[in-house]
Amino acid sequence: ADALPRPQLRLRQRSVSAASETSRLIAAASGEAAHSDGEAAHSDGKAASSHDRGLPRSPQAEKKAETEEKAARYQILYSVAYPDNVTVKNFGYFWLAPTLCYQPSYPLLPGPIRKSFLAKRVAELVIIGLTMYVLIQQYAVPTLVGSVQAIDKRDGFWLSERVLKLSVISATVWFLGFYAVFHAGLNALAEVLRFADRAFYLDWWNSVDLAAYWREWNLPIHYFCKRHIMMPLVSAPLSLPVNVGVMFTFLVSAIMHELLFGIPTHCLRGYSFVGMMMQIPLIQLTQWLVRWRGPESGLGNAVFWISFCIVGQPLGVVQYYYTWVKNNP
Repeated sequence: ADALPRPQLRLRQRSVSAASETSRLIAAASGEAAHSDGEAAHSDGKAASSHDRGLPRSPQAEKKAETEEKAARYQILYSVAYPDNVTVKNFGYFWLAPTLCYQPSYPLLPGPIRKSFLAKRVAELVIIGLTMYVLIQQYAVPTLVGSVQAIDKRDGFWLSERVLKLSVISATVWFLGFYAVFHAGLNALAEVLRFADRAFYLDWWNSVDLAAYWREWNLPIHYFCKRHIMMPLVSAPLSLPVNVGVMFTFLVSAIMHELLFGIPTHCLRGYSFVGMMMQIPLIQLTQWLVRWRGPESGLGNAVFWISFCIVGQPLGVVQYYYTWVKNNP
């Protein structure tokens, strides 16, 4: 989804404030400010000398110089260099850190662990966990029992009513689970490890299309899929078309979703696989709506909420629960 074209207009500006990126930009800005005069004078002198000699640079040389300039500008400097990073401690930190993309070192926050911050995140995890348990037992389970009876009686109207009623509970549990995992849980883990990059999600609830949602709701997984699946496919030596890379990325994600939900429920029926693959035409639909009516219309966002919260999630829960009941009488 990252490779799909984004709408030209957005409802709001994206605010990605990762500590590592901020630190790098500040350092780069300060370094450029300190040497700007000297570099300007040096470059002016070189340009004047080249012009005076009447030897303009070839297009290849211009492109090479531009590439080297960009590489120097965006070069990442790690505090640990290979092979010093090949240690048990280094790999152990990677396995514990709230990221799926390895690098020799990560930006760290100075100072001790903020005990009050950590206590708040742990308290949120406990409270949200208890709240989710009560909601599931008090509201979701009775609704699911009724949905099993509706399916057995082939009563489509009753089943539709059960799905709509379940959509409220499933959406509430989903929101609570998202907050527990991506805000409370990952921030608590990052605080213990002093991990500085705390950008685990963006404002996916304002997504103007489904492609934006898949880019923003789960940044650790998004970065992993982009780095290890999408980019190797569309870059040399494969250099596959972007659409092929998108299809293959969603195919891998669909397989992982099917295993993630199917193995615990003993239900490998392809429900999650089909649901994930259906995201591709929905992405095309929402992006067409954005091009047709503009992002201000909110049509793409409406399709996202309807397909996920009102239809998709509760229907999937009903399917898995029904299969579980029939397999475990």
